[in-house]
Amino acid sequence: MKKTIALILGIIFLFSSIYAQNYQEMHIAQPYPWQHTEGARDIYGFNIAFLPYYFGFFMMMAYFTAVGMDTYGWVTRDWETISEWEFTYDGENIVEASWTLDYFTQYYINDYQDGKLVSTLVQNDLLGYMMDVELYEYYYSGDMLTGWQSQMTDYMGGWLYDEKGTYTYTGDNMTEYLVQNWNDLSQSWENDEYYTCTYSGDHLIEHILQLWSGSWYYYEKSEYIYVGDHNTEILSYEWDGANWEYYFHETMYYDNDFVVNILIEEWTGGNWVNFEYITNTPYGDYAIDESIIQEWDGIQWKNIMKLDYLYDTANDDNQLPLTDLQLRNFPNPFNPSTNIQWQQPLVGSARIEIFNLKGELINTFSGNEFPCGENSITWDGKDMQHNQQPSGTYLYRISMGDVTQTKKMVMLK
Repeated sequence: MKKTIALILGIIFLFSSIYAQNYQEMHIAQPYPWQHTEGARDIYGFNIAFLPYYFGFFMMMAYFTAVGMDTYGWVTRDWETISEWEFTYDGENIVEASWTLDYFTQYYINDYQDGKLVSTLVQNDLLGYMMDVELYEYYYSGDMLTGWQSQMTDYMGGWLYDEKGTYTYTGDNMTEYLVQNWNDLSQSWENDEYYTCTYSGDHLIEHILQLWSGSWYYYEKSEYIYVGDHNTEILSYEWDGANWEYYFHETMYYDNDFVVNILIEEWTGGNWVNFEYITNTPYGDYAIDESIIQEWDGIQWKNIMKLDYLYDTANDDNQLPLTDLQLRNFPNPFNPSTNIQWQQPLVGSARIEIFNLKGELINTFSGNEFPCGENSITWDGKDMQHNQQPSGTYLYRISMGDVTQTKKMVMLK
């Protein structure tokens, strides 16, 4: 579920931040197509504040395992290329990316440690002149991202502090996020944005954004509506000084677990009015082949942008390879809980079921969003009704499509 939400929000954010470059009413220049600014915030009720700019973008591309992405603008009667992306992988990690726009190319060099993205170096290539311009560093507690910090070049070989973000969690859920800017005059970090998030289980159901101007004041709020595990609607509000007022309404339409269409409506004159419409074409079972973005002109939908995702068909990851899933649990024997681990060969769904020796199903864990690589869930020794189970031997089974593996574990008390 978390992967599905991240994918939806990542798509919405990417579109919104690209659009912010093209709308005169935004009044804010964006040096990078996904950069989080007030301009991007003014188009949609939600921005990708839950992930730093480059981190979120690269995670979304790695989710698709895309090797490239071409952006087109609609000019009169045909698509014309705006920019091109290329991605280089080491395993499932993007180690280098490039964004080309006419005579200008920007490179992103990613460094990983123990499988985690720890830094992104941004370089500009302007007519053959290469220059370091920005550095992002990411911080973790265990496997959990806890913060990031960016620095800008001083054009003399050094770096200047720019921004930083800090995350606070309750369990696995990010509940608070603070963004601060560096003040060169006071030589200190100053508050900028503060997000609070509310969950129902693992489902994000509300986030509120406050901005800093000597004290915190409300700015935006978004509410998330679900049908089962699918986030089907996002209602966004603006604070008018006394009340929350409607801002945008986003509706996601699914084909199984794939988001086929996104309808975005704007609150105008007391009514919801068409704003933008996004159509996604699938590639394989989970990736996107093409996204077309249309704008409502008051009468009909008009093309404004298209994204084509490119894949290495020689290493097509849309079929599950037959492989050892390395299913195991630790500790074993255990009391009162154990961690069940496995290797996920591809991004996608998996089901873990726990049985007693009578063959009775005790508990089940499933999801459509497990990332490629090492994954784990924790069984607390209880059934689906949260009843503690007795000591003894249990079977645990993982299923991915036609591939299944079963192991034994022992609970002692």
